[in-house]
Amino acid sequence: MSLAAREYLLWDLCSDPVEVQKRLWEIREALEESLKEKRASCFGRALFSKDDIEDEALDVDEVVSITGGKLPVIFLNVTFDKGDVTAQDLAAWEARFALYLFGEGTEESTNACA
Repeated sequence: MSLAAREYLLWDLCSDPVEVQKRLWEIREALEESLKEKRASCFGRALFSKDDIEDEALDVDEVVSITGGKLPVIFLNVTFDKGDVTAQDLAAWEARFALYLFGEGTEESTNACA
């Protein structure tokens, strides 16, 4: 199995924590629905401060530079089996929510049980 991950940011949000959380749930639910038959998982968190950004081990200066200093920011990490999920599978979801691709990577698994 070959794993891949993509990290996204979204920062065009209101400042109401409840509304930001609802938006995060909406984004995650849309991804889960579109990939329901595929091997993928999504972690998401609303980041309301520079401390929150640091808590996710993200580079604060880089996030601030990308977002123009706007907070809150939604951070998403999508991890998936490259043999099961393609970039095209994610493209409509990315476009629908105007997600900024913050980073991506792959890792080959040597674990026969993975």
